[in-house]
Amino acid sequence: MAIFGKKKAAESDDAAAPKGKAARSGFAPDPAKAERWFKHAEVSHQSTNYEYAMTCWLKGLGCDPANRDALESFYKSAQAFSASRQKAGPSKDQIRAVEGKGPVNKYLLALLQWGGKPLDTGAALKAVDAAGGLHLRESAAYLAEFALRAARSEAKPRKDAFIKLLDLCEKNELWDLATKAGEDALSFDRTDGQLADRVKQVSAKAAMTSGGYEETGEGGFRKNIKDAEAQERLRQQSAKVTTEEGAEQAIAEARADYESRPDDRNSIYKFVRALLARGREEDERLARDVLLKGYETLKEERLREQASDIELRWGKRRIAKLKSALEATPGDEDLKRKLEEARGAQLKREIDEFRARTKAYPTEASYKYELGRRLFFAGDYEGAITHLQEAQNDAKRRVQVLSLLGQSFQKLGWHSEAAGMLKQAAEAHHSADDDLALDLRYGLMLALEAKARDQGDVEAAEEATQLASAIAMKQISYRDVRARRDELQKLVKELRGE
Repeated sequence: MAIFGKKKAAESDDAAAPKGKAARSGFAPDPAKAERWFKHAEVSHQSTNYEYAMTCWLKGLGCDPANRDALESFYKSAQAFSASRQKAGPSKDQIRAVEGKGPVNKYLLALLQWGGKPLDTGAALKAVDAAGGLHLRESAAYLAEFALRAARSEAKPRKDAFIKLLDLCEKNELWDLATKAGEDALSFDRTDGQLADRVKQVSAKAAMTSGGYEETGEGGFRKNIKDAEAQERLRQQSAKVTTEEGAEQAIAEARADYESRPDDRNSIYKFVRALLARGREEDERLARDVLLKGYETLKEERLREQASDIELRWGKRRIAKLKSALEATPGDEDLKRKLEEARGAQLKREIDEFRARTKAYPTEASYKYELGRRLFFAGDYEGAITHLQEAQNDAKRRVQVLSLLGQSFQKLGWHSEAAGMLKQAAEAHHSADDDLALDLRYGLMLALEAKARDQGDVEAAEEATQLASAIAMKQISYRDVRARRDELQKLVKELRGE
């Protein structure tokens, strides 16, 4: 937890911050006062008073916003606080402690909202924006990593979230993260030429960023360029990266940098990024190997995750290829067998991966949801229930979690529990007309029917009949709802003894 003994705030890349609006409003950092708050925060965290620890970290950051170490420590206290309570988000006392006017208070409030829900994409993006407003580039980069992870982990990832992150990263000259956000946004529509050009531009700047090429602080590359000729060479190199020749040059430069310092995370990420930007099969394999070697040395989880993401993409491509081949020759039994084997192997890999991520990030509900969802599809319903129950407090996935819990209980023959969970899911889903609403009602209908048959429960049979009728009125062709309605009416009469 200690934040001291590391690089002091005055020596960090953000040392001159806050600037802009904060500077014009008369704000002056007070590191000495901040240090007193940070010491209170450490003591409070160690005594498990995480709520007050969070407040102390924020009070200190209000005096010294550029202290990146304190930001990381705030996150640890926030995670511990969230794990100790059922309700997500900050308390009223915490909000009152940081409320106020001006960009610094806006930043602190954004941190507080994000700290309680680090995988809330909107909260993370607001925190990045607030950090950028104070010119806290290093802190903005730290927060942008969470925003990217949050956007990727959504049940239905959104292109606009990645575009927003791309905007913020460009604004703060975080070219590596801008490239990642842009590539994720581009994956939604490869025909978006304007976005593709933009991604190439930020990728070019990312490729040129090594040892501070784009930094404006002490030691920054641009600060050391003294003449127009050097600037022109930089411009030409950036333009080259959009071509095959430029991609090869970027890889060659990144390789040389990596080989000169193979244990440096920046050189690792730069080399991997250059390889993946070109995207040949041999590039991806080398990128995977570089990431795994880096993980063995640095023990940085993100390196292992990226290597695994590459391997999982290979599995998805193999499945897509086999599926296309089978569509072309639907009677090929050998292809059917290979496709099923590939799907089974992919599911096992994804289960193993999300087990690892759940272990590495024990308080992140999204990983528990992803693991539970895959265990359900693998037929491990008890395992699915265990992890899904731990993910129930994730508000963004609550409907999906409850639905899968209901289906898992149903598979185990626990019909009352299944009906209860599915009823909660249907009530939590705000729309009554979309496909998910119909799916939830249909699942609840099946659970109630099973309960009625198993327990002779006429009320459950009547409720199931009403659901079947409601579904039929919305969409009479939905699955086998017409036949189900007839069967349920017969069941109600049987249970009534008519």
